[in-house]
Amino acid sequence: MFKRRYFRRQLAAALIFCSALVAMAPAASVLAAKSAADLQKEVDSLEEEKGELEDELSELDSELVNLLSSINVLEGEIAQNKEDIEVAKEDLEAAQAAEMKQYEDMKVRVQYMYENDQKSILTLLLESGSISDFLNQVEYANSVYQYDRDLLTTYEATTEAVEDLKAELEDEQKSLQ
Repeated sequence: MFKRRYFRRQLAAALIFCSALVAMAPAASVLAAKSAADLQKEVDSLEEEKGELEDELSELDSELVNLLSSINVLEGEIAQNKEDIEVAKEDLEAAQAAEMKQYEDMKVRVQYMYENDQKSILTLLLESGSISDFLNQVEYANSVYQYDRDLLTTYEATTEAVEDLKAELEDEQKSLQ
């Protein structure tokens, strides 16, 4: 039984081989009909086409390398911009906290000034026992006034810094989109 199956396989292979030879006979006659010069021209043409395709493939490879390099650079820039945005957010939060603290300090100072009515220069002069008391009270009033002005200037600078940081953060976020 095994021999019979083996024999059948061999016979089938031989028949397939013979059929293939018969099918190739017309192609073989066409090849024989072509001259050697025609075949050489066709070979040369195919080699030229192969060279052109290899050149094109080389160009495409170099373009791919350039694009991948550009992608890596852009990804690095995006990562750096995200870090810059995080730093800007932290700076903005710190500036806003400072602004709120200064605002609260200013409110307390204004409330104190309102509740503890400040005296005029004339009142200070009339209530002072001596000229040195008067000068001390005027000096104190001037230093309080200067301190209030400095607080207001600092508050204004902080408010401006907060606005600048907000604008910078918005610009950075827009540049990423």
